[in-house]
Amino acid sequence: MYYMDIIENNSICLDDGFDCFIAAAGSDYRAYQMLNKFEKHNTSIKIFFLFDFKERFEDLPQEDIEAYNSYESFGFKPEIIECSIMDPSYCIKSLFASKSNLSSNDNIAIDISCFTKPYFFSIIKYLKNQIVVKLITVLYTEPMSYIFDKGSYHSGYGQLSVMEVPGYPGLNTRATESVLIILLGFEGEFSSFITEDIASDKIILVEIVGKVPKKRLN
Repeated sequence: MYYMDIIENNSICLDDGFDCFIAAAGSDYRAYQMLNKFEKHNTSIKIFFLFDFKERFEDLPQEDIEAYNSYESFGFKPEIIECSIMDPSYCIKSLFASKSNLSSNDNIAIDISCFTKPYFFSIIKYLKNQIVVKLITVLYTEPMSYIFDKGSYHSGYGQLSVMEVPGYPGLNTRATESVLIILLGFEGEFSSFITEDIASDKIILVEIVGKVPKKRLN
């Protein structure tokens, strides 16, 4: 079970602070917005894990390098977790090797704004199964706008492929009905490609609430 709220309208979750805060480094302006809110709200953080994906730092222009390292301007000293985008399990191994001990009673928050899906899903599963945490606060900073090229939005180009999220194989048995649940985003190409690649008995479409172009449904 879960509930969702906007931090601007309700800052109760920031009042008690967090035993552990997890975020991903990035040059995106959204990367450290939660640190900004924590500092303004005097939110305490006992342990701060910052996942540093080495591929993101490569070939960054100087202005982006400054944005990437801007977490240093806040009053929270992170423990850097070195990891690689090419290996989703590597970040879990690095977290497991950390000297900072986590317990099931800890109040843990993870900012998924700059994580790609395979990584934060793996972290959540690790926290649930290995640390046996009772509650995880998931935070997300929504973009103010998107850049459209000639009337359509593209987050990726080239050949598409479908992969399983590491650690979530599901149950594949002929005795049960297979259900494919698709979270609709901007790109209709993605959902079309997945339905062609994955054979399922039933398809459920989940539309994201918000101001999203109708072209995504094409």
